[in-house]
Amino acid sequence: MIEKISVQIGYLETIPTPIMIIDKEFNIEYMNPAGAQVVGSNQQSLIGEKCYDQFKTDHCKSDKCALSQAMKKDEIVTEETKAHPNGNDISIMYTGAPVKDKNGKIIGALEYVADVSEMKNREIYLARSTETILAEMEKFSSGDLTAKVKVEKEGDDISKLFNGFNLTVSNIKNMINQVREAVEATASASTQISSSAEEMAAGAQEQSSQTSEVAA
Repeated sequence: MIEKISVQIGYLETIPTPIMIIDKEFNIEYMNPAGAQVVGSNQQSLIGEKCYDQFKTDHCKSDKCALSQAMKKDEIVTEETKAHPNGNDISIMYTGAPVKDKNGKIIGALEYVADVSEMKNREIYLARSTETILAEMEKFSSGDLTAKVKVEKEGDDISKLFNGFNLTVSNIKNMINQVREAVEATASASTQISSSAEEMAAGAQEQSSQTSEVAA
């Protein structure tokens, strides 16, 4: 039995994400090396410390805590929140599972923590980018040819979308300018033709008058 537990603990030691076991009073009974590194301490010194003093999540000491729910409901609970260990700010997804003794009595909980900061940052980036391009598309649809989106990260799909939008606006702006120039050129030519016609009419009238005088 002891050998089996040692093997299981050995597995937890090698997992590269925080894993912790607490008692019902939220005292830490075990934390693997990855967890100790996140909170900026060593495994041995963490034994007996309160878990909420280490991870310092927004759910700590509240009914939202997945470990608290797991012990109360006798079920596995997964939640998402922010953790602030060792002065850091991390978005996490964590799972709490009840730990029982040989008689089936709940004596604590096991926690598995996954850092989802990168995923959350991508979600925020996508939401911000969507809001940005929708605002510029609305300007463009109302005839505002100054619409332009600023690319935050070159090389990703969002930057390709933004560059494509900017190119489209630029091409349409150039087309409109070309049409405007053509219209202005046509108007100028029409004015010149009209002026020439008036000059020719005036010349013809003058010639006719001179002819009449000679005949008299």
